[in-house]
Amino acid sequence: MAYPVIQLIIDSWYLSGIVARELETVSGSQINDGLNLFNFLTSEKALDYSKIPYYSVYNFPAVIGQESYFIPNLLEIDTLVFFIPQGVGPGNTSIRYSMQLQYRKKYFGSSRAENIQTLPFSWTYQRSLGGTTLYIYFFPDQAYPMQLWGRFAFPTFGLFDDLSLSIEQFYIQYLRYDLANEFCRFYNIDFLPANKEHLIYLGRLIDNMSAYDLSMSKMSTLNRERSINYAAVNTGHGWTP
Repeated sequence: MAYPVIQLIIDSWYLSGIVARELETVSGSQINDGLNLFNFLTSEKALDYSKIPYYSVYNFPAVIGQESYFIPNLLEIDTLVFFIPQGVGPGNTSIRYSMQLQYRKKYFGSSRAENIQTLPFSWTYQRSLGGTTLYIYFFPDQAYPMQLWGRFAFPTFGLFDDLSLSIEQFYIQYLRYDLANEFCRFYNIDFLPANKEHLIYLGRLIDNMSAYDLSMSKMSTLNRERSINYAAVNTGHGWTP
């Protein structure tokens, strides 16, 4: 069933207790204030990834010789891979290759051979205005199909956008309580303790949904599978037997 933003705003005003259900109607100015506060509220979720439980896939082609890629609204990258197509025609297949995440200091501060175009091997990312900039190295020698899984910021909503098309009912319920609490803050009054407690309860459940993958993987100092040196770069362009 459709659930537009304007309905969530009206329900939140009633839930806050500022507007009495059956006795008052939500005014036009309250609808406008509600929309502004709702968009501010959802934008704040970008500061706390745990409050955005949804991961999305994003596909894009690598560009030959290009290191950086801006991805709008991206907040966090969980995984990044690239594909090498095998064969042509309807029966062709692709092989997926993983890449190694490097933290910013190591990626930008360590020694490396520049201007080598071959298989992308490592990556890092950092927030930019309106999204995230992804950096990959080596610079691609082909337009490899790239795929990442990550969390994205909410868009700016309009009054008649249907929330049920992009988020589930439990999250709509959470946003309804969260917005009602915001209305109380806006009017400098206290949110009812029972409603406040339920908001905290819903937030805790969403945090649990968004928990990081804590599975362990063992690494050995004798494992040289991912080691790269200048000889390998100059002779094999990153390819190893």
